[in-house]
Amino acid sequence: MVELLFLLLPIAAGYGWYMGRRSVRQEREVHRNRLSQRYFKGLNFLLSDQPDKAVDLFIDMLAVDSQTLETHMALGNLFRRRGEVDRAIRIHQNLVARPSIGEEDRRLAMLELGQDFMVAGLYDRAENIFDELKDDPEHSQQAQEQLLAIYQHTKDWHQAIKVAKRMGKDRPMAITRALSHFYCQLAGLALDKGNSREALKEYKKALDVDSGCTRAREGLAKLYRDGGQLEEALAVLVPVISTDPDNSSEVLPVIADLFSRLGDSEGYYNFLAKAVSQDSGVSVVLAYADLTQAQAGIGSAEALLLDELKRHPTLKGFRRLIQYQREKVAEPSAKESLNLLAELVEQQIRIRPTYRCRHCGFSANKRYWLCPSCQQWGQIKPIRGLDGD
Repeated sequence: MVELLFLLLPIAAGYGWYMGRRSVRQEREVHRNRLSQRYFKGLNFLLSDQPDKAVDLFIDMLAVDSQTLETHMALGNLFRRRGEVDRAIRIHQNLVARPSIGEEDRRLAMLELGQDFMVAGLYDRAENIFDELKDDPEHSQQAQEQLLAIYQHTKDWHQAIKVAKRMGKDRPMAITRALSHFYCQLAGLALDKGNSREALKEYKKALDVDSGCTRAREGLAKLYRDGGQLEEALAVLVPVISTDPDNSSEVLPVIADLFSRLGDSEGYYNFLAKAVSQDSGVSVVLAYADLTQAQAGIGSAEALLLDELKRHPTLKGFRRLIQYQREKVAEPSAKESLNLLAELVEQQIRIRPTYRCRHCGFSANKRYWLCPSCQQWGQIKPIRGLDGD
């Protein structure tokens, strides 16, 4: 009897193994059938022109685990790029709420969810998420940049300054430029309230952050000029020719006015001579040519301009050269030809944009401190080259 039991043990074990395998196969088969049914249900939605229901069903069919997490992320990002922000939010919220994913993956999903809220215009929700992530070493930089974008959009300049300063001295130059403009925004608000003393402080803070901030220098110079401090205004504004030569044409009229008020024509002439040697643009050259013509005659002014046009040809310079030629020509037919040529050049100058963003190429005929296209501060400047200054 005992021997018989020993003989039956292998048979019992084999039978148990067979039944176990069969049970697993049956469970897999049931699961496959269930997935197949849902899959065909999704196809029916697609064929019935109900893509929204089909997509929702396919999302539910995709289980969240370490192998499919990236698929969920990519799907959410795809929806966001397509403008289907509600679906992107749903996917990323689902990931954040899943206890089965790791903490690092959850924070990554939070970052994507915050960007979903940004696109949807839900800035308060986005702010809460990025505020939580700003102390995470892995996502700190991106979270703080997003917070800056939020405060910039909502015009909360004090909070924007706080975030930018928190990024430290190693922050990107674009953030440093932005910080100086945040102080300029506060200066503008102070001026709107008639508080020029507070505006003066904010402009000085802007220059402490970025000494090359032309906006702050222009603002300070105006305050000094309005207060009768002409030499101080000049000292603040003259460095723009060196620190930001692309904006020379913008500050030149004010500089000329300050020298005129001070009665320092020689100082203005020396300033222009130095600026021309630094390739500060055709506006500076034309102003220098005007003084040269007054002191040495039209021939010297024309020679100066011709030399500049050989090195840096511009339509504005060519227009002035035509003007010199018209003053010298006596023959009516030649003068008429020059008049026609001058008119054609003038038309070309008028149809060309005046300003261009150095970051994204956005063109405009109006000066913006914040580019409407790429949202970069201080990058829209007068166009240089043949069509510009």
